[in-house]
Amino acid sequence: MAKRRAKRANVGRNTHKTNKLNHQQSEKVLIADGSTAVTAVNTKNFLGNVAAELHIAIAEECDDKELLSLRRACRKSAEDTSDVFAKRFFATARHCLTADSIKKLCDITGITWIARHIETLDIDISRRHLDQIMKGKSQEEQVQIRAKRVKDLKRLTEALQRLSTLGAGSILVLHAFHSTVDFHCVGTALLRSNHAPRKLRVELVAVDGTSMINSPTLSSEDLGRFGRVWRRLETLDLDLPYVYDFFASKHPIMQLVRVIHSASSLKSLSVKADGFPGVASFYKTLGATHLRTLEMKDEELSTAELIKILEHYRHSLRKLSLSNVTLDRPDGWCAVLQKIRDDMQLEQLSVREVDHHESGIPYRFGAERAREFSLNLQPSAMSERLTELLVVAPFSD
Repeated sequence: MAKRRAKRANVGRNTHKTNKLNHQQSEKVLIADGSTAVTAVNTKNFLGNVAAELHIAIAEECDDKELLSLRRACRKSAEDTSDVFAKRFFATARHCLTADSIKKLCDITGITWIARHIETLDIDISRRHLDQIMKGKSQEEQVQIRAKRVKDLKRLTEALQRLSTLGAGSILVLHAFHSTVDFHCVGTALLRSNHAPRKLRVELVAVDGTSMINSPTLSSEDLGRFGRVWRRLETLDLDLPYVYDFFASKHPIMQLVRVIHSASSLKSLSVKADGFPGVASFYKTLGATHLRTLEMKDEELSTAELIKILEHYRHSLRKLSLSNVTLDRPDGWCAVLQKIRDDMQLEQLSVREVDHHESGIPYRFGAERAREFSLNLQPSAMSERLTELLVVAPFSD
């Protein structure tokens, strides 16, 4: 049975007190908006002032009584009814609900469309298979593991189908540690459920390269069907771990990366590569002709590669962020800024702690030797400021 604990939280300006329910989750299909503290939302959207720190977690074991108490507490703090309550409830707080819990909440509130206001479908697959690595298992144990994976895949597919029917899950978040079958399961479940996320975030915090060699992969037919999965994808956030070159091509995320090129509606892309090999080719093969925002973190690229990436998106890109990016030569950053100044029409540019291989220390821009800068300017003013930052000042402490 899930555990429950009560906490006190401040509610908007009036600092009303409300209970927060926190249950340990037995299912790995979650709904969350990804933020831990959300400020009040504009009243024009009927969201008004609500509990900025109202964080509620509901496990699948929750019964109707617990859910009813939850709804009463929320309605008392927000002083709302029906659809207005639903919008405030899901748009301004962090929630972790299973598919069954959502159905119960819909039944209790009488708001069948309540899930439409949920902004995030979070599939936490990190702990699902951590204890199921095949290496060292007996034949009988391996049979049991395979059977459990089949069962997990079936349950995940059904959960995605239910959530899609409810209209939930515009953001899909994948978390994984060692297991490679996780992505096989998720990919298959996405195809079977016909779920098409609007936003996708993939996080991998650790990789066991040796477990990838004989890992299950999606068939070429399944990979070809992913075009419909990404048809609504507008935002992509990749957090890739460091892996040795030998294992990079076998990494399960590469299967998803290879088919994301069909995401023609993509408008925002953020990549934290941590030295992940081959990431430069991903940018250039991505068919995002309308990309407006690009964020690059912890990457190692040649100057030529970065300039080619900027050229690839120069017509549509309006916001660019470069953080902890390493180039191959000392004059690389001057060449990059010249490319941005002469060929691009950026509205926002942020550069932070970038360097090159020869020094390993942050590059300094302009006469003021700035290690970082953030610009939000009109094109003409942007060009003038970049010219100033291109000045190579003599080194001084």
